[in-house]
Formats: sequence, structure tokens, C-alpha cells
Amino acid sequence: MEPETANPYLNTYYAQHTFEVDFLMADNTHEVKSVVDRVYTDLPTRNTAKIELEDADIGVAGKRILTMANHLGKGWFAILLADSITRATNIPEYILESVLGACEELPHKTKIKILKYRIVTLTTENYYEEFYNYALQAKELLVQYEAGSLSFSTLTGSLGDLLSEDPVLATFLGI
Repeated sequence: MEPETANPYLNTYYAQHTFEVDFLMADNTHEVKSVVDRVYTDLPTRNTAKIELEDADIGVAGKRILTMANHLGKGWFAILLADSITRATNIPEYILESVLGACEELPHKTKIKILKYRIVTLTTENYYEEFYNYALQAKELLVQYEAGSLSFSTLTGSLGDLLSEDPVLATFLGI
């Protein structure tokens, strides 16, 4: 028996890189840049770090975040980074999948709560401007669902067309 199938309560989830690199590359540059001044005291190093963290090249940005984590200590860096997490922070997909894998199928009621919360996030945070109009359409679909004029499967199917690029909804709602 495969190790993963021997225990139905155990699954493995793999990251492409270390957590810090995956976190940064999940479009969390803003969160990471917000802690630079607490990691470094030297002004030129702060400026260099902020520039490197914005680099699209994972070799440059990834090296910088790992340098920051090693400079401070990975545990302390994680604690510092946790303070900058907001509802607009993108959680790496493998972490979302592991959380979802730790529980049985979510009830529709829970999925609706996640959807409502996420719609508020997508319509109020400037960070998600590209999702704004789609989130407004999703909000209208949700009203139709709650009025009983739309089935849950129709709702999630329609949301898949609108919000499949949102990693939270894609993972937790299966769209």
C-alpha cells in the first residue's frame, strides 16, 4: 500500500520552494516589503532589499527573502511576517490544499460563508482591482442562491467562470 493511501487521514503536500519564497511569489510582495525596515537597520540595504523583492525573477526576489529570513532567523522572520498578514494576503496554494485536506468535505453553509467573506475582500481591497467586477457579479449570484432561485451547483459553476483565478475560492469552493 502507498504511504498516502495507508492512512486516510494523512496526505502529503509539497511546496515548489521554501515557504518564504512561495509566500513571496504568491503575490505577497507588499507584505514582505512591509517588514524590511524591521529586518535591516542600514538604509542602503533596506532600499536594495525593497527593489530586489519586487523583481519578477525568482532568483533575485527569492534570494532576497531567504537572505532576510536567515539574517533574522527563519522562526523570528515568520513571526514578524505574520504581523503583516491581512485578509488580502495570498496564501500559497499548497497550504490552502493542506488545510482543506485536513477536514472532510466542507458543508455548503461553510462554503457560502467563505464566499461571502471573500467577496467582501475582493470588493473592498484595492489590492484586488482585477477581481472587482467579477466579485460584484458573484455577489449578485449569491443573492439569487440565497433567494432559492439558483442551485448550489449552478452557483459554483457560475463562480468558476467568474473567479477561478482567485486561489482561495478555487481551492475551498472547488471552482
